[in-house]
Amino acid sequence: MTSATNSWTNWGQNQTFVPTKRQRAYSAEDVVNLVSSAAHNGSTVRAAGSGHSYTPVVETQTLIDISPMSGLIRIDPEKNIATIAAGTCLKDMGRLLWEAGYSTLNQGDTDAQTIAGATATGTKGSGARFGSLSSAITGMRVVTASGETVNIDESTPQLLRAAQVSIGLLGVVTEIDLRVTPAYCLKEDNTVLHVDDLIDRWDDCVEQYRHFSFFWAPTDASSVLYDLPAIPADHAWVKFLAEVPKLDENGSERPSIAGEWGNRTGHSHLVYPDISDAEGSGYVELEYMVPAHEGRDAFLAVRDLMLHKFPEELSPVQVRWQQRDNAYLSAQYEQDTVSISVSGLLTRDYHSFLKAVDHVLQQWDARPHWGKMHYLDARRVRALYPALDKFLEIRQKFDPDGIFLNNHFREMFDI
Repeated sequence: MTSATNSWTNWGQNQTFVPTKRQRAYSAEDVVNLVSSAAHNGSTVRAAGSGHSYTPVVETQTLIDISPMSGLIRIDPEKNIATIAAGTCLKDMGRLLWEAGYSTLNQGDTDAQTIAGATATGTKGSGARFGSLSSAITGMRVVTASGETVNIDESTPQLLRAAQVSIGLLGVVTEIDLRVTPAYCLKEDNTVLHVDDLIDRWDDCVEQYRHFSFFWAPTDASSVLYDLPAIPADHAWVKFLAEVPKLDENGSERPSIAGEWGNRTGHSHLVYPDISDAEGSGYVELEYMVPAHEGRDAFLAVRDLMLHKFPEELSPVQVRWQQRDNAYLSAQYEQDTVSISVSGLLTRDYHSFLKAVDHVLQQWDARPHWGKMHYLDARRVRALYPALDKFLEIRQKFDPDGIFLNNHFREMFDI
């Protein structure tokens, strides 16, 4: 994102810094040249896409904007693998894949991020039988600190597990190979449920629907924050998505979207998103993942905290499901998860509230979404990620002089 000065500010308006150099990369060759130049000059370097993270993951001296590197490069129809330029916005990616006859296996509820940024931070959607976007990665091209382009794929499984969720610590990604599936549509059957009914139906909803998630509202005014339909206090806006074929019963392709919001049927990449991506929305978000079998207890603990200790907080609580994977820094590493997220308003001191949620969820060894607010230190990171040393060993080989690090990462990973 560009302002009148050379400063960079993220989408959430809570992270701002002034890099010494800003450059746009239009090709993989540009990335190689920019990284090589930064390394030669002793400068740190990071890549930025849409700026959708709330954490200081982008802060650096040399900032590379990869958003011009956009587009669907190729599709392998035998393996159902799409190669996508790293700066491609998810919204554009969904359209391009659809036009080629494919869809992503799953997607989150916003589509403003780049594919490189979304996967580097572990972004995901919801569905107990589906993993994050990162888990669908089968390969990528990464420009390392030496200026070398390394091809990572399933023939190098340890490198792939490190690269799938790397927060940009291995280098600058130029291309991503993503497992896709033949194009499908989704049918919404969304509704409002009282929290008691929601708890009673919890297990059945997880089992029955391709995608089940919800926003619980602590107050009557909570729905306004995310532009959701009106939700009475202690009720939830529940999102049910079922997969339906691309063609209807008459053999005709379904329209892109049909029906009112909340009860739509249409192309998968258009039905998944349901959160406004307006820049500067006035809040920052915290999201942690807990083991799936403990998700209900964790949600109820956060609900109790908000009702009794933070009754002034408006934030809905969003709850979603994810399948386990084996990426070293993934929140789903070797465990199915339930994600729980809340937001803090920028107009007030949100840290007290978010830190209280963090404290409550620690009892379930909650792992964060790397692009959203969290309060992990080096001690907690080491305790939560069993494969941390494997990741750090690979990181050291890719970036021995630490040009892809900043203070945030040095402190969090004790580097």
